[in-house]
Amino acid sequence: MAPNFERLLKVLNLEQPDRVPLYEHLVDSAIMEDILGRPAPALHEGSRDSKKSYMRYLVDFFQGMGFDYVPIEVGMKLFRINTEMSYRNEPLGRTSRSWVDNSRSTIANLEEFEEYPWPEPEAAVDYELLEVARDVLPDNMKLVAGVGGGVQEHVLWLVGLRQLSIELHREPAFVKRLFDKIGSLISSIDKVIAAMDHVGALKSGDDMGYKTATLLSPKVLREHAFPWQKRIADIAHMNGKPFILHSCGNLHEIIDDLIDIVGINAWHSFQDVILPVSEAKKKYGGRVALLGGVDVDVLTRASVSETIEYTWTILKNCMPGGGYALGTGNSVTNYIRIENYKAMIDTGKKYGKYS
Repeated sequence: MAPNFERLLKVLNLEQPDRVPLYEHLVDSAIMEDILGRPAPALHEGSRDSKKSYMRYLVDFFQGMGFDYVPIEVGMKLFRINTEMSYRNEPLGRTSRSWVDNSRSTIANLEEFEEYPWPEPEAAVDYELLEVARDVLPDNMKLVAGVGGGVQEHVLWLVGLRQLSIELHREPAFVKRLFDKIGSLISSIDKVIAAMDHVGALKSGDDMGYKTATLLSPKVLREHAFPWQKRIADIAHMNGKPFILHSCGNLHEIIDDLIDIVGINAWHSFQDVILPVSEAKKKYGGRVALLGGVDVDVLTRASVSETIEYTWTILKNCMPGGGYALGTGNSVTNYIRIENYKAMIDTGKKYGKYS
């Protein structure tokens, strides 16, 4: 089936397309390599040809699976020392994982903020990786793109949750400076991305919650994060494009702010243990597009037949009226069962037709 970005665009505008499109925030490289049967081309900084080969690889995967777009994020070049690594052999060949070490900080105070080697917006990301996509995207296929990591995430990544909690009381001026610096940097980059004609929608991944609440208090988020998230959403809208927010965790206390004040057009990342996407459809379906929702735990543990039944139930609950795209609740991790991922997609193609 030929890609058609207008199909996803209708969903993002709360309209009903001809069929339910697919949506993913990201797909683990090991999954793509297993399905395509070949490794992803290596990316070499300064090599336009290597970037073009990599983008062709992404197109091969997402077009082949039936997507109408290619999701991609460009990482900011921000030096960090507060990371932890683990090493073990995992399914599909992955041998290491990294995460934030919240007991340490890369930037712990205002003095270190001033000394940090902040990049200028024009050198903070690899814009060329997005630019070369213009040459390889099929007709009617676009990018859904943005900066890797959101405003709150980058602050937490640099400072760590424990230290940031201390500084919110000890040196609030430092916290404000940091949010403003990160927010300004991301919004400057997103201005360039949103203006690209082959970018169909702007996205941001900013995980603000955990199982029962937000990581930072709603008051702190409203004061420091939401103004910058709104500015990023406004940049998308000024370019005539929707803004998609991916945020893990329990957003119950802030979702109204995100819809009504920040101005998100679509909400991605759902867990059944927090808020099943079918329930989100009942509560918010008339106000914001809902993307994904097939719980990663189901894709990891269930049988194929259970996955098909589960996916069909989500379609039955979320399709009416449009404004819904099918996909995982979080992302296509390397530990899900590939046969379940394929079953989810096949179920969407079989039962996700409106006409």
